[in-house]
Amino acid sequence: MSFKRPAPSPSAGQLRGSLSDALGREQASADYGTNAAAAFSRPATIRARSDTVLVNLTAYNTAGEAYQTTDPERGGHRIDL
Repeated sequence: MSFKRPAPSPSAGQLRGSLSDALGREQASADYGTNAAAAFSRPATIRARSDTVLVNLTAYNTAGEAYQTTDPERGGHRIDL
């Protein structure tokens, strides 16, 4: 898994990061908000969502196609694609 360094979003001070698999497909993205103005420490694995971090997950089928996503903005509901 590789981790893309969080980059500021269009809203100043907002941190976002993503984790990709060996094929470069995004498996998870996380919105850390302002990270409480603390220094950011990069996780080695996909972290669980929390009240302060929104995590969007994407699952792939055996053909390598995205078939399922979990969207925190929709209350963490799973969406079958």
